[in-house]
Amino acid sequence: MLKIEKKKIIAALLCASMAASLAACSKDDKKAEETEEETTTSETTEETSSEETEETEETTTEETTAETTVADTGAEYQPFLDGLDQAIADGQMYYEDVEGVNGSMCLILVDSNYQYIYTDLDNNGKSELMIGYEHNDLDGNPVVEVYGFVALDDEGNYNILASSWERQRTSYIGNGNFIMDGSGGADLHIDTLYHFNGETYSFDVAAQLVTDSDEPDPSELPIMYYTVYEGCEWSYEVSERACDDPDALHGDEALARWDEIQAESAPDGNELVGITWNTNADADVPDFGVINSGFSIDDPESFAGERS
Repeated sequence: MLKIEKKKIIAALLCASMAASLAACSKDDKKAEETEEETTTSETTEETSSEETEETEETTTEETTAETTVADTGAEYQPFLDGLDQAIADGQMYYEDVEGVNGSMCLILVDSNYQYIYTDLDNNGKSELMIGYEHNDLDGNPVVEVYGFVALDDEGNYNILASSWERQRTSYIGNGNFIMDGSGGADLHIDTLYHFNGETYSFDVAAQLVTDSDEPDPSELPIMYYTVYEGCEWSYEVSERACDDPDALHGDEALARWDEIQAESAPDGNELVGITWNTNADADVPDFGVINSGFSIDDPESFAGERS
């Protein structure tokens, strides 16, 4: 068509060849259109394939994370569970002093129908054993309470890293983090945040909230003093009371920082909430119930061996 504009002097000749020229152009246009359509289709297919691949990769990653957080099997922990069943059947207060077992698990809150799961909290392919259960607190928030957390090391030893009893409760908050909530008496309360270290089969201290209190007037509420430590724990060697430590964070700032630390440690929430726990209901041991609450951790002699 450009030749027609440029060479008007041979218009007659072009008229004769117009039909052929238009036909050729039509064919070329169709080929171009088909080529463009094929190219567009190819690009669309590639984009769709790329999107599907990305979605598949994201789904696979999510599924892998979920699968590695809660391990499917933990047959290597059966000897530990057998020993635990025997300790409960014998009415022992602690599961300890057993060959191949490091640490101690208090059995005050544990009966033969305990619940347990196998986890892989650090996603290293090695499972851990968690004994406990899920319940809701007074505000309706889910809590994963831990009666025992055990990690099997490379030498075949069962390392008991966490336990619970009346004066200390352990809960799992997510992302490999545990909080041990303990009482040192009427005037002292300690919450410690630990992170599970799968390389050393131990707990690393992440932070600690120490709550001291004074009660100058019994008719009034006690005065509370809050102190926060990060990466370490309070020590009597530093100060007789945590609230007197000049290098620590105190007061409302400490309490606010403690809330921030918990949120930062498990930003995606608790991945174990809502999972199904195994129940040891089939164990061939008697169910004694929970040890009588008259036991005082400060006075071991107060344990009379009664179970309700």
